[in-house]
Amino acid sequence: MKRSEFDRVYKENTAFTYREALYETKNAALAEDITQEVFLKLYINIEDIREDEVKSWLRTVAKNTARSYFRKAAHYQETNLDDLVDFLIKEEDLSDPGNKQNHSEFEEKVMDALYEYNKEWYYLIREIKIKKRSYNEVAAELGISRNNLGVKLHRAKDWLIANFGKEAKDMGIL
Repeated sequence: MKRSEFDRVYKENTAFTYREALYETKNAALAEDITQEVFLKLYINIEDIREDEVKSWLRTVAKNTARSYFRKAAHYQETNLDDLVDFLIKEEDLSDPGNKQNHSEFEEKVMDALYEYNKEWYYLIREIKIKKRSYNEVAAELGISRNNLGVKLHRAKDWLIANFGKEAKDMGIL
């Protein structure tokens, strides 16, 4: 196929590719990301793909991209969880009552903001970090996969770092 045909192929196959990615991930935001990545790969490789192979190529790449994402997420989710624990519930240097008070106020401020922004993320962090429930237990309760739970926690962590990271560093919490 020629690069000039990309726009047409994109318009004709975006919904199809999104459905394939959604089927694999069961997560709309992740399916959108995967769809975007699949079409980037198509743009790069378009001259090597025949017109009659486009749909099967898109399906295969969407499936493989989703599976690759979950392999990476499974590998990194424990690390991300540890980062989140350190961010929210860091116990060092809390022997000084002033530090303990500042940390408690900051933790309350962070959790309140998280509750206002995304109640699901708040619930996940509360259950896993504060109540010390397992990933599997919380995922089963919510009817989602453990990998999907890891994705949600990763997004929550990114939001927390973006919104409170500088303040946490200034306080010596992060």
